[in-house]
Amino acid sequence: LKAGQGLLAGLYGASLGGSLWTATHHPKNNSNSNSNSATFDALANTVSSRDRIPIIYGTRKWGGFLTWHDVYDSKKQIQKDIIWCEGEISGISDVRANDIVMSSISSASYTFKPGSIADEHPDNYLTVGSYRRCAWSRFHFTANDLVSGNPTVTAVVKGKLITDTRTNSYAYSENCSMCVRDYLLSKRYGAGHFISTSEL
Repeated sequence: LKAGQGLLAGLYGASLGGSLWTATHHPKNNSNSNSNSATFDALANTVSSRDRIPIIYGTRKWGGFLTWHDVYDSKKQIQKDIIWCEGEISGISDVRANDIVMSSISSASYTFKPGSIADEHPDNYLTVGSYRRCAWSRFHFTANDLVSGNPTVTAVVKGKLITDTRTNSYAYSENCSMCVRDYLLSKRYGAGHFISTSEL
């Protein structure tokens, strides 16, 4: 069990290695009203091509990877697509922009896809490619006194759904042994091309 915990800790560390987490300041004005001077940055918050989509087991606060950034309406509106991690995951909660809870920003909204096989391609598929089998969200913001520039988006990610051999269920789990087993057997993101169930 200690060896399994050590390997899982290593997987956690690897998944967090490319985090986009950055420190942001809290705005002084807490009004939700639109501001004539507030706009969004069109070219900020780029992502390195070397970043790898993480696998998240258990629950982690995470910033995700920006895959689409579109500023329009005289820089008053912004759309951001964020890939959280490898899917299929249980869900996300405590979603924030610049550390402000999304539900408190009246001009902001988002949708969430857990990364299941049944998830549809994004409508900008021909431009950005598919997000199939990845958990992702699309955010819309209107520039105001709460959010402007290029808001950093974070969420608490409740991670991978895995097969639990003890109950024969496919569900969220924080069991170290089951999480390591999922990673070792996956042919998509793990070592499944080299390891079979008979070897575990």
